[in-house]
Parts: sequence; C-alpha cells; structure tokens
Amino acid sequence: MHRFYLPPPECQVPELKLTGREAHHALNVLRVRRGERVVVLDGAGHELLCEARDPGRDELALAVVQRNTMPPLACHLTLLQAIPKGKIIEAIVQKAAELGATRIVPLVSERVVVHVDEESAEQKADKWR
Repeated sequence: MHRFYLPPPECQVPELKLTGREAHHALNVLRVRRGERVVVLDGAGHELLCEARDPGRDELALAVVQRNTMPPLACHLTLLQAIPKGKIIEAIVQKAAELGATRIVPLVSERVVVHVDEESAEQKADKWR
C-alpha cells in the first residue's frame, strides 16, 4: 500500500488533499486511481487509511476511512551524515526518515566539498525538516 505524508493540521479534516510533489508522485508515478486505498502519515504518530476519491490534474482528494495511532518507537536512531555534493542529501534525508531515523545531523567534515553560507543553510535546514 502506498504511503504519503501530510502535516498534522491538514490531517484533521475527513477529506484530505494531496498537492504539489506528493500529488504528482501519487498521480503520475504510482498512478493511484479512484477507489484505491493509501496510507497518509502525519509525522505525529497518526496513520490514516484513506480511499482515493477525485483525481485531478495536480491534486488528489482522499476520504479518511480509518484513523490509527502508532506508538512511539522503542529506540531512537540518529544518522550523522556528511553533506555530499549536489542535491543527494535530500534523498538521504527522505530515505532515513522513511527508515525510522528520529534525528539527522548534517556534518561538514574535512573532506566535504560543499560549502554552505548562513542564508542558504537556514533555507536547506527548513526544507530538510
């Protein structure tokens, strides 16, 4: 079953909407169709079983069928990751979160080629969160 993320405030209503990158991934990559069931995670311990309703061009409406609360993990996993070239760090952050890492610490080590200034560091940190 396919899984998607929505922020907690967007998960409080009985009908959810996937937009942006999540909608693109659902509609064009995974080809989610009307009636198909998917899971939406809110990052706050809630799992929502949903049914796809109205696929639009760039959004997907989902009806919440069931809400479950997931207990916190027994252990906390921290990933220390040197910042690689390019945008691969975004994929690393995504996959580490999907695997259950509770904290990701980007490192600037002696051999790191990427140099991040103060302004772009703040923007990148917000995006990674």
